[in-house]
Amino acid sequence: MQEVLDRLDRIEQMLESQSRPVEYLDTDGASRFTGISAKQLENWRSDRTGGPAYTKRGRSVFYAISDLRSFMQAKRVEPLQ
Repeated sequence: MQEVLDRLDRIEQMLESQSRPVEYLDTDGASRFTGISAKQLENWRSDRTGGPAYTKRGRSVFYAISDLRSFMQAKRVEPLQ
């Protein structure tokens, strides 16, 4: 019986973790999300010349999806009428 309860707990935890929206992406994820190469994102970080806002945790870099959306929206070009 305890084995069944443990298994149900693991399944419940797995489902909870899948239902939470992802808020941050690493450089590769941000690259896929925006279509901007990972190398370009790295260049912007090292040059500090533009690029989306990012957060560092130790050596790891993360981009908030909301910041990526804002960055892309700011670069939007309207078609000529």
